[in-house]
Amino acid sequence: MSVRFLTTRRLRRWSVAGGALVLTWSVVTVVVQTARAHRPSPALVIQAVEQVEATASESVAFEAQLDQIIHAVQRLPPKQRMQPEVQGALRRSFAVMSPEQQATFVESVLPMGLEQMVSAYRGMGEDQKRFVSELIYAEFSGRGWLPEDTDAQAFAALLDENAAKFLEAPDAETRLELLPEMQRMLHIMQAR
Repeated sequence: MSVRFLTTRRLRRWSVAGGALVLTWSVVTVVVQTARAHRPSPALVIQAVEQVEATASESVAFEAQLDQIIHAVQRLPPKQRMQPEVQGALRRSFAVMSPEQQATFVESVLPMGLEQMVSAYRGMGEDQKRFVSELIYAEFSGRGWLPEDTDAQAFAALLDENAAKFLEAPDAETRLELLPEMQRMLHIMQAR
């Protein structure tokens, strides 16, 4: 067997192939890093809210920043939407909006299927409601979302009352206040 020496032609081919491989991996790395930087996070929502608070509510920049908050919240996973920091930031941004902007904002940040789920819950028979409220009560109390002295029957009545308020509330502020509880309810119902 003879050993072939690396000719100039072969060396050039290997160099081009190696360069193409390095270039491809560089492009992939840049794309992945850019995607990670633009991934929504609670910190991104809080940062956007801070920018909104510093802007006048009638300006064009304010509307663009509200859209940025809405898109960031819509892209957040359900568990991150329910974080107290995110909910507090949403309430702060809500305070600087006009009533029309508030209504649009609340409708835009509602998770998909939330209103249908709450309507379905309201339309259930008493036995089904009791079963669902027991599931939700067990989950809420297991996660520490309820005070220890909360009674299951009182919780079921409160859940039913809040579901009715959420659907029938004429003002966006009431809907925003009930949104975390309704999101948790949706999350539990989707998991079951």
